[in-house]
Amino acid sequence: MGASVARMTIGPTRQTAQRRRRALTPERRTASILLAGSTLIALALAYAPDYGRSIVHGPMTPGHEHIACVRCHAVAPGSMRQQAQANVRYWLGLRRTGASFGHEPVTSKPCLDCHARENDRHPIHRFREPRFLLVTRTLDTRSCLSCHAEHRGVRLTVANGEFCQLCHHDLKPRVDPITPSHPQLVAERRWTTCLTCHDFHGNHPVKAPTQLEHAHDAQAIQAYLAAGPDPYSTTKIHGAKRP
Repeated sequence: MGASVARMTIGPTRQTAQRRRRALTPERRTASILLAGSTLIALALAYAPDYGRSIVHGPMTPGHEHIACVRCHAVAPGSMRQQAQANVRYWLGLRRTGASFGHEPVTSKPCLDCHARENDRHPIHRFREPRFLLVTRTLDTRSCLSCHAEHRGVRLTVANGEFCQLCHHDLKPRVDPITPSHPQLVAERRWTTCLTCHDFHGNHPVKAPTQLEHAHDAQAIQAYLAAGPDPYSTTKIHGAKRP
């Protein structure tokens, strides 16, 4: 009688365990492992004492030293555990989109919050026009970050003048105010002279010279685009808005 009761008790328990093992498919087993691993990593990062410092990739752009990290690196929604789980579900095809982990991707919005102004000669929204499609395939001028990448310690992160030729390679102004002429400079591929006369964003109260010999020194422009003093003017038409 006792043995029968024992068998009756054990039988269903074993059957339940077998059903559970069958239900744990290889895909679910992989998902469980990934979820556990990603959760541990998220917890390790969240409680690491130097986590904030560990994500710093290099020196700030001159003038940005006072800006807090979260001004550009917005905190992603949800906890790190939730973000990790959402990404695992995305990798397994159980979710349509991934989730930002830790912080949202950096965009041009924080740049424009401080630097947007009406007198900008080359605002990024202009390059969304269809006529600039081929240009943006070479250099995505629809984003501030394409020319002004952060954590490089310099103001400009593309070669001086190379970006000018993308739009002005066939420049033939109806009234040419400079000597030598713009077509001659283009023909001679003297692209590094562009910024010696022209302030790209037009935020300095200066006029372009009529003689190239009166332009700014090319080396001074290069130094400024790195991290040097401003050769155009000691003042600007509009200052950056403080975050």
